[in-house]
Amino acid sequence: MSGSNKLVLDCDGVLLDWNVGFRAWMARHEFHEKNDLYYSISKRYGIEKASASQLVRQYNESAAVGFLDQYKDAREGLYALSAMGYNFDIVTAMSNYEYSQRLRERNLEAVFPHITFDRIFYTETGADKLEVLREHYANSGLFWIEDKVENAIHGQQVGMRPLLLRNPHHESETIPSDIPIFDTWTSMVEYITTEDLY
Repeated sequence: MSGSNKLVLDCDGVLLDWNVGFRAWMARHEFHEKNDLYYSISKRYGIEKASASQLVRQYNESAAVGFLDQYKDAREGLYALSAMGYNFDIVTAMSNYEYSQRLRERNLEAVFPHITFDRIFYTETGADKLEVLREHYANSGLFWIEDKVENAIHGQQVGMRPLLLRNPHHESETIPSDIPIFDTWTSMVEYITTEDLY
């Protein structure tokens, strides 16, 4: 175990409830979700992949992305970890657009007013996080908290300890048996603090 008090976090589906915001934004544009048991927006809405990618980018660069609520009990979880001396970095595949990034940071400040995020790494919308993880966290043994299975595996490949926070799309996916998955932040906090004792 690393013994470090640093945790590396995804944002959407971990800290902020991106899906609720996106669903409302899509409905406003006359798109209605058909099945939430997929990570793929194309499958969720029954639209072409290219259209789905464009709509996600539009949403992530819209004002709406700056007003998301916490995901599940994220606030309670972060406050508990912060009180125990943990610090936080974020790696988010939201957008490389400067103004979207500013909105994200204001959103995080509003939802988690007593939490400081030491570093926030942005990749392009939906982009792979492997290179960021390899560059900054290779062989660190740090916990890496995600909702996307592929990104969790990438963290594992570079020497991190991935944890998954359960989202509806996991129902249609195969979760590797050596990557723990949690229904709530509360249960994940208990696991993290217990594991870090050893």
